[in-house]
Amino acid sequence: MDAGRWRESLLLLLALQISFGHAAVGAALLTVLLVGELFAGEPRWARTPLDRALIVVTLAAAASAWTSPWPAPAWASFGFFTVGALIILRATVLATLRSATFSRRFLQWWGAGGAITGVIAVATIGQGLNARAQLPGLGPNGLGTTMALALVIVLGLSSVDPGRRRVVWYAAALPVVAALILTFSRGAWLAAGVGIGVLLVSGRGHRVWQGVGVVAMAVVVSLLALSPRWFWHTPRLWDLAERGQTLSRLAVWRVVPEMIVARPLLGSGLGTFPLAFAEATGRHPDVDPMPFAHNLVMNAAVELGLPGLAALLALLGVGVAAAARWHRRRRAGPDGRIGGTILAAVLTMLGHQMVDGTIMGVHLAVTLFALLGLAAAGDVSSRRDTAGLGGQRL
Repeated sequence: MDAGRWRESLLLLLALQISFGHAAVGAALLTVLLVGELFAGEPRWARTPLDRALIVVTLAAAASAWTSPWPAPAWASFGFFTVGALIILRATVLATLRSATFSRRFLQWWGAGGAITGVIAVATIGQGLNARAQLPGLGPNGLGTTMALALVIVLGLSSVDPGRRRVVWYAAALPVVAALILTFSRGAWLAAGVGIGVLLVSGRGHRVWQGVGVVAMAVVVSLLALSPRWFWHTPRLWDLAERGQTLSRLAVWRVVPEMIVARPLLGSGLGTFPLAFAEATGRHPDVDPMPFAHNLVMNAAVELGLPGLAALLALLGVGVAAAARWHRRRRAGPDGRIGGTILAAVLTMLGHQMVDGTIMGVHLAVTLFALLGLAAAGDVSSRRDTAGLGGQRL
């Protein structure tokens, strides 16, 4: 098997692992493979619209680490971010440019992993009414993120794959919906709504609506079957200060402006939000620390400064625009609907990050960069096909 096929195989393994919370394992294997790829003469990089924005974000992260009051965690986070982003983006871009079917296969493995994870999460939930679906290493909110993404993926695939495969994806949506509900993660529910809305706007008529109908029925059945748990959790779902007045999201968000003002240009360094929060509030960083801002924009503003935040938003904007262009160019066919599904998945993840911080961990950061790589490479491929260069692949 050549290096390109090894790369594709490891990426498909990564896609299967996403919903389980172990995509970092696939990323580590891709890192090992990279050495062999370079010796085998594989391309070092393939240019995409993401490149310039990624360079600026990397420079901003390096500058914030250089001036950080906590250089050790800042440089460590910078290293993880840079290496992870470059390896995952490179791998997904090269695989997508090499094979016209890779992005579709990647999503199929992702959807399959999501269905399996949903079954496991539902089967292993505790007996107490207060129990929430979660997996080892993936708490309720993290599992909520992966289940919201999996739901959008399987619905997108149901609008792409024909006949019996479509029914398979409808069936796969059922355990995903049940697990998503059982996380009782409000942000994940909101994110799933965003993703489904994008699918409806960008999708193909009745096929998407059929899938949404299946999801709606699954939600109703799950709510009826789980009504005792639902009623137990209802007070908490409406309580925005459930962790107490000093550690609720609203309380943290009130402190963030002070943290930004303290270091507006270069921030405190990647991965240092808990230390900056402790500094601003007088808390000891090891006593019930606040790991992130529960909002991607606020978190980036604190850790990277306002210029770094602008660079990160530019990178995300370029990725979203790339997926949108891919979908628009090939909207009538399955390839375009794959682009629309990836667009919906990116917006699902970003929607959740407005009220949570799950992508601050390595696992979901890897997932985000995989999505951005698929979007950017799909944009490049669709532009080549439009220009009559579709046969020129890596």
